[in-house]
Amino acid sequence: MVGDLRSVLKAPLRCPRRDCAPRAPVALLCVLATAGWICACASPVRERPQPSLLPTERLIYTAAKTLSDVFSEAGRVQFRAQEEYLSVRPLLKAIDRERRFVVLDKLNVRAIYVFGENGSPAGRIGTEGRALGEYTYPHTVGYSADQARYYVYDGDLLRVLEFGEDFQFRRMFDLALFVDQLLVTPEGRIFCYSSSRAKALASKAVVHEIDDEGRVLRGFAPQSKRYSGWAASEGGGIAYARGWLYVITPYEYLIAVYDLSGNVALRRTGSPDHYVPPGPPPKAPDGVDRLKLAQAYHRSWSHIRQLLLLDDKMIGVVYAAPGEERVFLDLYELDLTPVASALELPEYAGDLLAHGDSLYALTPARITGQGVPLDRSVVRYRLVRPQG
Repeated sequence: MVGDLRSVLKAPLRCPRRDCAPRAPVALLCVLATAGWICACASPVRERPQPSLLPTERLIYTAAKTLSDVFSEAGRVQFRAQEEYLSVRPLLKAIDRERRFVVLDKLNVRAIYVFGENGSPAGRIGTEGRALGEYTYPHTVGYSADQARYYVYDGDLLRVLEFGEDFQFRRMFDLALFVDQLLVTPEGRIFCYSSSRAKALASKAVVHEIDDEGRVLRGFAPQSKRYSGWAASEGGGIAYARGWLYVITPYEYLIAVYDLSGNVALRRTGSPDHYVPPGPPPKAPDGVDRLKLAQAYHRSWSHIRQLLLLDDKMIGVVYAAPGEERVFLDLYELDLTPVASALELPEYAGDLLAHGDSLYALTPARITGQGVPLDRSVVRYRLVRPQG
């Protein structure tokens, strides 16, 4: 069928009468008819993401100037420290179906702690080691409520370990990627997000889909051209909403929306207040302290830390001003229409968790005179709802 169609398209247009030369309108009609036949037979193009806020919500959120215009503090939970829990920078990675908090410590004891809804210790996911079901460097933790599974990525051994909600080890598989974030869709499809290490991959892709044995199925979302070995950073830059994947790179404020096959549907470039992209890599003449030069370069531009999904209605971008002394949140509808910009985040301690209509943030560490961190608290910020 395709070959016959190509033959028709290549053949000269002829009029039934020999004395009649082909006319442009006739040729144009033939081409249009053929194009219409092709479109009718091809798979329909899926609609792009649509606006996701109600008019009353849009009216409130677009007028926001500060975080308190969009979120109200809805409570704090103090975590009562578990044995050996000494981290100065724990990361809040998930809230499971039992409303338990999953906290990753990858700097000190390299463990994954679970706290109950009231902050009481509820257990640990896995242990440090090299045996089956153990990890040596738990770099990130993913959670799927639909699969009722925790996914732990070991950045040293390059493997993923799967645990049930009873914290029991289920299985593991090798993964030949360095991963900053694991995302599992409701259907069980696994997507990996990489930041700086993506440059070393042949495809230079930021996102890879893998199967349940760790084999790479496809890569998409190209790495930013601003990336270089000097611009090392890490963060979580992928979110799932209504069948779409939202992706941002750590080196360029470019949000892209993809379908689950890696086809791009939308893109939007942002340049909000306080955001400074990476400049050209520094030159390092002989005799210059490269470490100090790298640190100075690192502080000269904004690091995009996270991409969040809020209430299945808004995408949030978390980024730091140069020097990382201040951290901000931008909000977008699911069709990437801007909602609010440069909402400063108080007490940002390295990770923010979006769960339903709320943001959860661990408070910064408080250290005792003996250098031991005190118990930590998690703060909940809930979306402000329209009245009536």
